[in-house]
Parts: sequence; C-alpha cells; structure tokens
Amino acid sequence: LWWIGFDPQTGLPVGSPVRRTNWVAFNITQITGDADEKRMCLLRSQVQRNIYIEGIEPHHRAPDVRLTNDEADDRAWSWSRDGKTLFFVSNRNGPDQIFRQTAGAMDADLVASAPGYLDYVRLSPDGQSLLFLSHQQSANRTETEVLAVPVEGGKPRQVFSDPRIESLQCSSRPDGMCAFTERNGDMADIRLLDLNKGAGAPIAAIKL
Repeated sequence: LWWIGFDPQTGLPVGSPVRRTNWVAFNITQITGDADEKRMCLLRSQVQRNIYIEGIEPHHRAPDVRLTNDEADDRAWSWSRDGKTLFFVSNRNGPDQIFRQTAGAMDADLVASAPGYLDYVRLSPDGQSLLFLSHQQSANRTETEVLAVPVEGGKPRQVFSDPRIESLQCSSRPDGMCAFTERNGDMADIRLLDLNKGAGAPIAAIKL
C-alpha cells in the first residue's frame, strides 16, 4: 500500500509516493479514510482453492474425493500418463511451486520451484517432462518463460522466453508436439515449441 499527497485545487500529486505497508499474498480493496485523516479502513482478500477429484461417468458417478486439504491456494493442471498422479501448483510454502500427488495419498511431493507466478503446467508428449510458464514482473512489463523439468523433479531449465507468451498446450500423443500462444496487439500467434530447439515460426494467427 502506497500513499501520496495531492493538491486539492489542481488534483495533481505533490511529492513522491511513500510505501506504508509491506504486505504480500493478498489483495487490498475498499479503502476508506476517516474524517480527520488519521485512520483508514480496508479489506484484505485472499484466494484459497483446494483440489477435488470427481468421476465423469454419467451412470457410475463416484463420490468426490478431496485431494488437497490445506490453507494454501492449490491449482490443478495435468495428469500423469497412467492417470494416477496429478500435477498442480501450490503456494503452501510461500512462493508458487509445482507438486505431484497420487489420488488417495495424504502428502504431495515437490517437483520444481521457480520464481514468479506459475501456470499452464503441461506433460510433454513423451511423458518424461513437465513444461510450464513462469511470469515475473519487472520494471514495466511481465517477463514470461517456458520452463521444463523432469516429472521426477529437479531444477527447471529455460526452453524459451518472451513477454508476449500467454498460454501453453501439449499433445497427449507420444509423437505429438507442444504449442504456445503469443499476443501481438489484437492478434494471437500460435507457435510450435521443441524442448531442445525452442520456438518455431508461427503456424496460425487468431484475431482477438
């Protein structure tokens, strides 16, 4: 939360912004000040999601099974090839990290840590690696990397980097490929991605 004075006659700021708090991991909304300008009231909100597993067979639906049960924000992304293990992102240790957990297991195993906001965790076509996006805020823009890590865990490596990357998908076929979308103004380019060679030329463009 930052504070800055302003000139009531012109509405223009006066002086430099002053940081008043160092809070993290939640949103600040509905800020109001009292009449003598000595106190303020605000709402701190935080998103917290847990993961449930649900059957989709219409005539043999099994009860929902809760996979995670903590106060962290857990976001499910991909299944292993055998359908027994789920890969998800969680901030249970503070920053975003990628975990894997078998259905019915009590605990999750850490797969990878990387800076920034992590999403679009995808299993590679050969089933040996996880690819995911890491978004890090720099001076005036968000830097986005495509990172890869073995499914057993380890240190992620960079596959490609571009601030315009918005999403990532991988084929479930062993001979398939991965692709990502790249925002260019009111157009989104679709580009193929090779784990060893990086990004290829655009194969399609979609007007947004």
